[in-house]
Amino acid sequence: MKHKTTALLLLPLIAGSALAAGSDAGSKPTPTLHESDSVTIAAAPDIVWSTVRDYDAPSVWDPFITSTTLTHGKNNKPGAKRHMTTADGSTIDDTLTAWNADKRMFATRMIHTDMPLRHYRDRVEVEATASGSRLIWQARFQPAAGAVPGKVRAMVKHRITQALAHVKAMLGTRSGASKPNTAGSTTTAAPSPSQS
Repeated sequence: MKHKTTALLLLPLIAGSALAAGSDAGSKPTPTLHESDSVTIAAAPDIVWSTVRDYDAPSVWDPFITSTTLTHGKNNKPGAKRHMTTADGSTIDDTLTAWNADKRMFATRMIHTDMPLRHYRDRVEVEATASGSRLIWQARFQPAAGAVPGKVRAMVKHRITQALAHVKAMLGTRSGASKPNTAGSTTTAAPSPSQS
């Protein structure tokens, strides 16, 4: 009987704490946003995959990224980390969470950025089509505290759309199997902690 009475006395305190945690002066929960886009390319899937597959060289195909340094692990191995600088001077640190050559896909998770978003995850994949390939980019993320969700979503959408259009322009109607020239990449590599 004593335990039951104690539980009844604590119930209002537990309920009050839960309500306080869920309503911070009427603030709304941070929304999780989703953005995705795809583009069809008249090039073989292996050609498209060879363009986007290298975790340490996103600037080859994504105009938003100007330089990349691999800071941990090995290229295209899940667990690898990189530091990127963007065209507007922002920085992004992320980690490779999945990479599969057979499925022509990879996924990343953002660790830190000074852009107005957080909890960013994305997935890029290449599918075969009757006329070539489809390059798909999917992302989910939250706006940072104080950021306008619509503006953050528009920023992510612009990056995705611009990158996909850039790949399509790069590859045109190529149908061969050679890897595109990556001589213009500004990628650098730093020794991983395990090697230093």
